[in-house]
Amino acid sequence: MIRKRHISTIKRRQRGNTLKLGRLYNTLIALVIVFSVLLAIESVLIMLIDNQYISNVFSASNGAPNGVWLALRTSLFFTTVGLIAIICLLMYNVRKIHLGLMHIANCDVLTGLPNRQYLMSYLSEAKTYAQKHDRPFAFMLLDLDDFKRVNDGAGHDAGDEFLRNFADYLNSFNGNIKIQHPPTGTHDVSVRIGGDEFVYIAHGVQTEEDVKAIAMKLLDNFNSENISPYVSRFGIGLSIGISLFPSHSDNYTALIKYADIAMYHAKSDGKHNYCIYNDGLVQPEPDSCAMNERRLYRRKKPDGEDN
Repeated sequence: MIRKRHISTIKRRQRGNTLKLGRLYNTLIALVIVFSVLLAIESVLIMLIDNQYISNVFSASNGAPNGVWLALRTSLFFTTVGLIAIICLLMYNVRKIHLGLMHIANCDVLTGLPNRQYLMSYLSEAKTYAQKHDRPFAFMLLDLDDFKRVNDGAGHDAGDEFLRNFADYLNSFNGNIKIQHPPTGTHDVSVRIGGDEFVYIAHGVQTEEDVKAIAMKLLDNFNSENISPYVSRFGIGLSIGISLFPSHSDNYTALIKYADIAMYHAKSDGKHNYCIYNDGLVQPEPDSCAMNERRLYRRKKPDGEDN
């Protein structure tokens, strides 16, 4: 119930921001039109002042502009300055709301980690960055073993709390980076793709030994302070399937598939284990996979409703 209220609040906030953004856009367009009209009026007045008859109306006896002309020019000037200030303020607010909507769209509601949508765009950027800077990366698919026991034994609220603690645990490995979209290749990235499935992207991994060290660290420290009560009570474990760019493939959809196959074998070998993909691994039946490409791309229920 708490989870559903939280998700509902996020959706209402998103709809509210969308409506506010639309109103700001409409107001901004109206002000730009008014601003253009005022500039046109001022230009017309300047041309009219060159007319001999009109010039006599707006000029004093000595030929200098009289009070009427000065008042018009002053009024137009301050009105124009005010409109420019309002337009700049509206543009700032439009960008602020736009960034907020982007954050909501790319953020997992429950854990605050980047979500599946963010992952797919990030992988494309990571591929380009790795090829340009010769900086390989590891795609690590993480699945919580027997997580269902938490939901069944302690309730969904306890399950949600565990997922948030696990997200904090993953963030501790990339320096607790809280930037929603850090510069590609500069930091490792943790992503929740839904349910009890996560992804960890480790940059600068040159060899299999490097990624083995990261995987062993994730497994060895899994029983951390905030996670240990659940591990000891429910026997939760962590299985990791790993594929490497570009050693295994330079296509990120293939990396997802290979990490999925490796995940299946990690679970088959006793869970709370890791497996690095190699060509000798037998591909399981589609229904046996922990995750495959279709599960990344398909539309799912809102995060938190599929545990």
